[in-house]
Amino acid sequence: MEGFRSQEDKVLSGVPHGTVLGPRLFLLYINDLPSVVTSQVRLLADDCLLYRPILSDADRVALQRDLDSLEKWCDTWGMRINAKKCQIMSITRGKSYPTHLYTLCGHVLSKKPSISGSPLQMSCPGPLMYTRFTTAQTQPLAF
Repeated sequence: MEGFRSQEDKVLSGVPHGTVLGPRLFLLYINDLPSVVTSQVRLLADDCLLYRPILSDADRVALQRDLDSLEKWCDTWGMRINAKKCQIMSITRGKSYPTHLYTLCGHVLSKKPSISGSPLQMSCPGPLMYTRFTTAQTQPLAF
């Protein structure tokens, strides 16, 4: 930085929790994850949200294939998924709940309570400032 370089050293463990750089370094490490799936992906700190509209059996198969690709990607990069913490959530306009079972790392994913029958509603104490938040969180890093 500004013409100075730190001394190189081997990193023998992950980034310590609670650091300012930790989440950003983790995001740099996993930034290619969205390229191995066809579903939409949202990454925030150490959380990954994978989602897609399920309109047919082909969509169900595609979501399971993406879960399998995610598992393979994690194996390739030496990361472990705690599949017991992973859940499926369905949002539907109908009154019937989807019954398809999805698996990750040999574990059948549990289902969060589904939302059905009426439009999803959210209330916020003020206007959402998503653009300002993402701009503040995506400033270039200097090493």
